[in-house]
Amino acid sequence: TQVGDYLVTQGWTGASLDLGTRANASSDKVEKTFVYYKDPADEAAARALVQTLKVGEIRLTTDFNDRITVVLGADYKPQA
Repeated sequence: TQVGDYLVTQGWTGASLDLGTRANASSDKVEKTFVYYKDPADEAAARALVQTLKVGEIRLTTDFNDRITVVLGADYKPQA
């Protein structure tokens, strides 16, 4: 939820509570942050999200329902 709020303050309106889907899960197995996108047309947005988060890699996949899905890993550090 905190990351979604941060993204909204950075202009990512798709992360707002009434538009985006937010879910929290905890796992020690998620080491790296990834931004997944399912349409090649969204590659630039995925890259921009990585820049906003200051961490992560992008991956094209159809494994998620949303156009863009951010999975935070242990390498993510909250922004001040």
